[in-house]
Amino acid sequence: MISTAQADYRSDLDLSLVVNFHDILTNIRIKRLLKIILQSLFILQGVILLFFFDSCYIELLPLS
Repeated sequence: MISTAQADYRSDLDLSLVVNFHDILTNIRIKRLLKIILQSLFILQGVILLFFFDSCYIELLPLS
């Protein structure tokens, strides 16, 4: 028979493992989301620069 103290310890241990696992999954999701956001910003920066330089190039062309 398991004593009350042992049962409480096991229950606390199980709960802490579940909470830690949940925290790890949450951190992984946050890191993935941040990675996607940073990649999107990098791509957006490239698109903005491309349009900026294209518009400058068009303005510099002589009208003939």
